[in-house]
Amino acid sequence: MAVNNLLDTSTVSLSDIIGNGKTYTVPPYQRDYSWKKDQWEDLWNDILAISETGNVHYMGSIVLQNMGDKKYNVIDGPQRFSTLTIIVLAVIRS
Repeated sequence: MAVNNLLDTSTVSLSDIIGNGKTYTVPPYQRDYSWKKDQWEDLWNDILAISETGNVHYMGSIVLQNMGDKKYNVIDGPQRFSTLTIIVLAVIRS
């Protein structure tokens, strides 16, 4: 059986990922959320630097497995992805 586009990679922004009716699931084999204050502060400082300079900033990779019908499994980077999602939701609610 041939597998096409096994590693279909692209660079996208957070706004490209969030929204548009997409649903994300962190598979049960991923470790529990364990970020602490230090990791949150590092990410927040990165976000502040972006907002001050307007520059693009690489925040690491997130690997998604397309499950079809706008559903994705978060294979790599679930802690960063979850944290960014929490921040976005907090901003929307404020």
